[in-house]
Amino acid sequence: DVAHVARNAREADRKEVHHLSGRPMFDALWEAYQGHLKGWHVRTLLVEETQEPIAIYGKVPTGFPRVSAPFLIGTDRVADYPVFMLRGFSELIARCQGEDFFSNFVHHENELHIRWLKHHGFDVDDETVEIGVNPSPFHPFTRRSHV
Repeated sequence: DVAHVARNAREADRKEVHHLSGRPMFDALWEAYQGHLKGWHVRTLLVEETQEPIAIYGKVPTGFPRVSAPFLIGTDRVADYPVFMLRGFSELIARCQGEDFFSNFVHHENELHIRWLKHHGFDVDDETVEIGVNPSPFHPFTRRSHV
């Protein structure tokens, strides 16, 4: 799953990983995926009919109690499922979030993710901050728990 998503990741997702960590996509995804061994909530989104992995999503700890950083790295095939990504994914977000406060950053050019985050009740700041090992403008975003 990790290798497939890493090889086929959306260009916007590749750009975010490059700016934030400077690491190859596979390495960044593998670290997150291995987090499930530590109790992190990391899942693969599969196409039901074919079992093709089209995204890896979840939350990773931030070092602060009950504050997690949500993430989603998708392939271009995510765009083939707009209804699910807009409607069906809400339940997965709520289950993933639990009682945590979500906080993370989205690259300023990643317009699709910014719209998707807003649709799912995330607050995306208008202002950007320069962050990452390859600094670039990112919008902070948050979402309060609805539990």
